[in-house]
Amino acid sequence: MNPFQSPPAPRSASSDTATSDLAFVETVEYHRFVEFCDACREFRYIGLCYGAPGIGKTLSALRYSRAEMIHKVHREPAESRDQLPIDTVLYTTEVVNTPARVQFEIRTTRERLKEVALRPIQKEATDTLDAIRITDQARRAEIVNKPGCSPCDRPAVDPTYLG
Repeated sequence: MNPFQSPPAPRSASSDTATSDLAFVETVEYHRFVEFCDACREFRYIGLCYGAPGIGKTLSALRYSRAEMIHKVHREPAESRDQLPIDTVLYTTEVVNTPARVQFEIRTTRERLKEVALRPIQKEATDTLDAIRITDQARRAEIVNKPGCSPCDRPAVDPTYLG
């Protein structure tokens, strides 16, 4: 090692927060965390977790919120892997911030989550509308291609289907 080169910085526990089933052990402390979160949800409190670095606060919060599922849903047009609804949000802020920044970040996150929640509903509506459109086009083609049909007999185009 070069004496003028600084040693590599140790990796922070919070920078590598994989919560796969193989890497996460549900300890007694995690179950207490879940109980705490459930109480916050039931009584509509905002909870604050604090403690020494590296004891698992972030990993527990990621596991409880199923944040990795939100990212998968947001990046891919599929639903979450376990088909359960995503009903918890994990929000962590920088140590130095302003109320306006926190408000902006929460608003942005809510909008993104709203898009994720609406995506399956919008897809179903688009699929239904496409099926109706195909049926109507076939019906119009049948009427127009009927022998003795004049251009004046064409069915009206419904503006709902235009683009």
